[in-house]
Amino acid sequence: MFEDKEIIYGVAFPGHVVGEIEAIHYDDYRIASIAAMETVHTWYLKKQDFQTILDEYPSVLRRCYWLLVESIRILNRKAQYISFLDTRLKTANLIYDLYCNLGRKAEGESAYIIGYKLTHHVIANMLGVTRESVSKVLKDFQDEGIISIEQKTIKIVDLPTLRSICDRVCSHSPDQRRWYTKAGDNSIIDGA
Repeated sequence: MFEDKEIIYGVAFPGHVVGEIEAIHYDDYRIASIAAMETVHTWYLKKQDFQTILDEYPSVLRRCYWLLVESIRILNRKAQYISFLDTRLKTANLIYDLYCNLGRKAEGESAYIIGYKLTHHVIANMLGVTRESVSKVLKDFQDEGIISIEQKTIKIVDLPTLRSICDRVCSHSPDQRRWYTKAGDNSIIDGA
């Protein structure tokens, strides 16, 4: 039933930790899996070595708990819009989330660029829908002048309209849409 299907729950960026649940959980069952979309450099730490670090430095354990809470917060928000919204609203919320985390002002324009190249297939897997349905919604957004897409890069042309689409069903501030903010960091990107 689930063969050849995947759901992308999150995106990791430089400095992010993957596998923290396995590192602090008593069971050796692997929960996290990752796929690199470009060349990456990683550090691997054996569970036993990590446990030794936790014993010596309890602040590392507190940081792990903080990371787990952040992960739950992100998954909870994503589960809300994946479970209860139609494809148009799911896609709008994902694009706005991407903007809040990866968006930057386009040079010399009033538009914003999402600094991460995404195929329609990857977007569909992030939303748990078909590639065809995502392609239709993205085309609709382009026809409505909300976004443009060039070489897999999404440019938000009409941010207020995108925000209003999202705010109709789940009015989360840009701060609440941030992935893995630094503890105590409440900054948001320009224009958010």
